Amino acid sequence: MAGLTATAMEMIIFEVLENSKKFHNDEDPHIQLRIEPREETKIQLSFLDDGQTMTAEQIARAKIPYTQGEKWFIGEVPGMGLGIPLVTSLVWQAGGQVRIANRNDQRGVCVNLTLQTV
Repeated sequence: MAGLTATAMEMIIFEVLENSKKFHNDEDPHIQLRIEPREETKIQLSFLDDGQTMTAEQIARAKIPYTQGEKWFIGEVPGMGLGIPLVTSLVWQAGGQVRIANRNDQRGVCVNLTLQTV
């Protein structure tokens, strides 16, 4: 991906997968990865899990550093609330976009990363 080092891409994937595990009731999520072309110079990576869904407020605040949406519902979870903000920052710096949404087909969340390829 243009503008993303291998280390940055590894951090992005780690953080997305770590959140899928952290917010799954059994900490054993089933994760699908979809890779689709977007326009001529972009691809979209979609990480779909089968964990908890998010409220509209949690989705809106997910990219804000030090925000842990779950602490208001089930108690604070381990971590500092920097995973998705880090992902967002790395992707934005490389000219991409991050979108988080609940899945339409089942319980869980979809994290979409639109990345430049050149």
